[in-house]
Amino acid sequence: MSLSVLIADASVPVAVSLASALTSGGHRAALLSSVSAESPVSEGLQVIPWNRQSLLSARTVPVAAVNLLSSVDCAVVVFDYTPFRACPR
Repeated sequence: MSLSVLIADASVPVAVSLASALTSGGHRAALLSSVSAESPVSEGLQVIPWNRQSLLSARTVPVAAVNLLSSVDCAVVVFDYTPFRACPR
């Protein structure tokens, strides 16, 4: 059975690798990609543009994902700890 997976965000390299692995395994995957970021996305991967600071963009992502994938079975949020390690607490 094929899965449809929404993955956030293309700015994290492991998310792009996950999407590639899912796609090559026969599943459908879509990556969220920040409008302002220059994210290296492999050819053949489906990308949904979004703006992290925009509430409207956050509300349109699920609609865009369903339009692109027909349905979304699960979502994966990839968190890269390194940029946030230096944030003040």
